[in-house]
Amino acid sequence: MLFGRDEILLSALALGARGAIGSTYNFAAPLFLRLWRAFESGRRDEAARHQQEVRDFVAVLLRFGGLPAGKALMKRMGIDCGPVRLPLRSLRPEEEHRFFAELERVGFFEAASLHPVKVDPGARIP
Repeated sequence: MLFGRDEILLSALALGARGAIGSTYNFAAPLFLRLWRAFESGRRDEAARHQQEVRDFVAVLLRFGGLPAGKALMKRMGIDCGPVRLPLRSLRPEEEHRFFAELERVGFFEAASLHPVKVDPGARIP
């Protein structure tokens, strides 16, 4: 069984979870990889810091509607997933502006960047 609550992944790992699936992995996979690797390496304080970064950006995402905000973020990152389906509505331009400003405020773009993650192509990635 896969674990699916991005905001509390670290707790699941501590209880023995060996796999996870989450919608925010689409745009924050490097952050989750750092969290997982820190946990597996025994660097609990670092893992907890990454988990807090996740909670911070997920809180912003939810304040802006969850799925509509996620689609806006994917589009900004270069993958246009199209509009949300009814009864949801896409974010208006002014909402997107506030959403991205909030993500910047909580450090999302830096935390989710690829630069600190080095992946060995032959390694097993959790």
